[in-house]
Amino acid sequence: MDRLLELKKCIVVMIFVFMYTLPSFPSLISQNGTPTEAVVIVTENTLTIHHAAGSTLEIFSLTGSRLAVYKINNDEEVIDLNIKKGCYLLKVDKVVRKIYVC
Repeated sequence: MDRLLELKKCIVVMIFVFMYTLPSFPSLISQNGTPTEAVVIVTENTLTIHHAAGSTLEIFSLTGSRLAVYKINNDEEVIDLNIKKGCYLLKVDKVVRKIYVC
C-alpha cells in the first residue's frame, strides 16, 4: 500500500514538472515564414513581446486576479515586470500562456 502511494506521488510530481518545463510561448509559423501569433520571451523580470503591435497584454495570478494591463504599441516591446517570483498567466488578445518569473 505504501509503495502504491509513493508511486502516485512520483507520478504527480513528474506531471507537474513536465507541465512547467514546456516552452511558455511557442511561436506558430505561417507557410510564408511569419509568426501567426505573438511571440513572448521571459527573462527574469523582463518580458519581450514580438509581433503583437496594437494588442493588449494582461497579466493574471493563478487565482485569476488581473495584476497588470499593457498596450503593445510596437512590433517589439520590452516590459519590466514588477511582480514577485512565481507562476502567472499572460493573455495577448486571444492567446493565453503560462509563465514562471524567477
